[in-house]
Parts: sequence; C-alpha cells; structure tokens
Amino acid sequence: MDSKDLSSVEFEVFVHSTEDSEKVLKALLFLSNNRGEIKEEKIRGHYGNEVVIYRVKVSGRGEAEEVIDRLASLMNEEDKKRLEKQLALRHNGHGNIYLRFDKQKAYLGEVYLSDYEDVVKVKVKFSRRELEEIREICRRHNLIVD
Repeated sequence: MDSKDLSSVEFEVFVHSTEDSEKVLKALLFLSNNRGEIKEEKIRGHYGNEVVIYRVKVSGRGEAEEVIDRLASLMNEEDKKRLEKQLALRHNGHGNIYLRFDKQKAYLGEVYLSDYEDVVKVKVKFSRRELEEIREICRRHNLIVD
C-alpha cells in the first residue's frame, strides 16, 4: 500500500438548531477517528435559524490512509458493493470522491452510507485523478468490493 495514495480526507457536518451539537460532534469525531482540527462556522439558515458547520481535515504522513482504512473496516459489504457501483457518480474528475455517512448511525458508532440529508459529508482526495486509478486505490484500501 502506497502511503501517497490519499492526500486528505475532509469531513463536514451541519448542526441545525433542533439538534444537540455535542451528539453531532461525537458522530464527526467517530468518523474522523478523532484526527484533525475541528473548525466551526456559524451561518444563518433559510428561515433565519442558526446553523453550525463543523469541518475536520485529516492529511499528512499516512493519517488520511489510516482514517480511510478504519472507515473501510467498519463499513458493511453491501455499502462497499454499492460504492463500487456508484464510484463514477461520486468521482469529480479531479481526484476526489464524495461520500455521505448517516449522522445518526455514526453517533451510535456505526458506519453506513446514506443518500439522505442528515449526513456527515466526506471528501476523499487522492494523489491520482483518473477514475480507474482511484478505483484500484479504493480496492487496495478495502473501501470497495466487487
């Protein structure tokens, strides 16, 4: 496994005024394996309500690989197969793939892909740009299976 496969892993989660920010932070820290520095931004929602955005970026010296390897070890085979089928849709052509993990499940210590809105968004930056190279890296890190 090449320690230069991944450049970084960026996490982003929104905390709405009806949510407990400590629980959302717990989910974020679980997914990021308590790595990286938490950045906080406060914004106003569509109806004037306060929304807090938490972001964490993990990069450097194999830390991104460690985070991805851990996430892959916690993902179920069904999600890995689904991710393999959807990889082209999640790839932006610039060496990034985008994942969305269920925020409620992450709070409970579980890792599930989600297509819904209540998620922790994850941007995985690779050292390669081409989809087939990224697919191979994902296989090596057990993030996808056939």
